[in-house]
This record gives sequence, structure tokens and C-alpha cells, in this order.
Amino acid sequence: MKGQTRSAAFVGFLQGLEGDRAAMATLRRSLGSTVGDVPFEVFRYVAPFTKNLSEREEAAFLLVAALFSLHPQTTDKGSFGRTMAAIAGDADGRERMERRFLSLLDEKEEDLGYHLRQITTLAKGSGVPVNYAGLIEDLLHWESQNRAVQRQWARDFYGEGYAVEEAP
Repeated sequence: MKGQTRSAAFVGFLQGLEGDRAAMATLRRSLGSTVGDVPFEVFRYVAPFTKNLSEREEAAFLLVAALFSLHPQTTDKGSFGRTMAAIAGDADGRERMERRFLSLLDEKEEDLGYHLRQITTLAKGSGVPVNYAGLIEDLLHWESQNRAVQRQWARDFYGEGYAVEEAP
């Protein structure tokens, strides 16, 4: 892990599991679980990366492991806001995705898993990779008072290609 973040090392480890159908199935079984009800066999893959972390921090790694098992196409660029913009594609798609996106930004940390799972499924269907290492870091800072993560996601979602009609 020297020279890279714990999050990046974890995602690298998950990428190494991609061909292991049993490991991926085990991780998928934790979709929708809270830390307290995650199948214990999942810890075989997650525990080496979550030593000395709080339950809240461990939850971020567990969630990302489950999401990765659902859609293992990853990138090291962009936030989840950029992922959602890429899924949406054109202006019509962005309008539909915007409601989902704005709802996601207002979610409490403990309720993010359900929404992230839905969007990750959409990313898989659209062939859009997810920055899982960045997602872990964002989840770890989701509840910050200045909402820096949500603001960054909004900048990434609305940044390129988002057309706004000018007032007459």
C-alpha cells in the first residue's frame, strides 16, 4: 500500500478478484446489507483493508466492494457526479437523471447504499466505469459540514455539456 491510498490499494485488490466468480458472488451477497448484517465471509476480502477503521469507515469499504462486484469496470478519474453525467448522456437523459442526482445529493450517509446500487446498475448497462477509490474517499467525507463532496459531484454533473437556456 506504500505510495497509494488505502482506497486505491483496495480497488486494486478488488480488480484482482474480478475473475474469481466465487469471490465476486460473495461480495454481491452483501448488497443492501448494513455493517451489522454483512455476511461474515465478505470480511475475508475486506478486513485486511479496514483494520483500525471505525464502523462508519468500514461501511464505506463494504459498500464499495459490493458495488464493484456488481459492476467491476473502474477508472481513477472523476467523481460519481461525472459518472451520472456520463450515464445520462444527452440533454434529455440529463433532465431525467437530474431528479435522481439531486435526490442522491440530499441523502444521509446511511441511506446512500440503495441509491448508489441503482446508479451503479445503470452505469453497468451504459458501460460507464466508476471511480471506486474516489467513491470510498467521498463516502468517508459525505457528512462534512461544508458538503464539499456534494458540491464537487454537482460541479462534475453540471460541468461539461450541460446546456442552460439563457434568460431573454
